[in-house]
Amino acid sequence: MKRAWGRAARRLSASNGAVALEFALVAPLFLLLVFGTMIFAIYFATFVAVIHGSAEGARASIGGFTNAERSQLARERVDALLTGYQPLLNPARATVTTQATVSGGRPAYRVSVAYPVSEFGFGWFYGLIASVGGNGQAPTTVSFSVTVANGGY
Repeated sequence: MKRAWGRAARRLSASNGAVALEFALVAPLFLLLVFGTMIFAIYFATFVAVIHGSAEGARASIGGFTNAERSQLARERVDALLTGYQPLLNPARATVTTQATVSGGRPAYRVSVAYPVSEFGFGWFYGLIASVGGNGQAPTTVSFSVTVANGGY
């Protein structure tokens, strides 16, 4: 009789299935956290590359004498910079817009860079970015503009 109670007590205190159950409950949350972090890192790296490209393009445009030269210098610099971000970014997918403008009553030059992030194929994880953005809708492109003075102070 004593043996029967000993076996029953051991069966009740055994944790053979508890580890599998804990793994089944925790693994999806852990994987969601890991993949969500990776997707946000890719999105953030793209955003940093676009900001960097527009700033470098605007800086390079200062060397031009005409708007055509400024545009060419800016586009070449942005292309060279985004080439350094390969294989994450494809420089051919970036849209570079240059424009002569006026800022503070003085001539200026604006360089804008846009890159489509919808091409990454994040799937339903892409909705996580929308929750960070606050408006409930995931952006399809990342863009940034920099305006520099066109001579003078």
